[in-house]
Amino acid sequence: MRQYLTRKRAQRQSPAAAGPHHAPPTVELIKVGDAYAVRDGHHRISVAKALGEDYIDAQVTTWELLAD
Repeated sequence: MRQYLTRKRAQRQSPAAAGPHHAPPTVELIKVGDAYAVRDGHHRISVAKALGEDYIDAQVTTWELLAD
């Protein structure tokens, strides 16, 4: 199965390539119930995933569903 973002390409695009103290901005997520949607940061997430990162800093906004 072909990966969309290869590990080598991800390493070039990683903020770590810019220097040891450069961290990417947090990604923005929206939580609705038990599901999450990415509002901003799709590319940062794909790079982190390709590099095998288990965690990424995120700002989460929770939307509550109103009962009818």
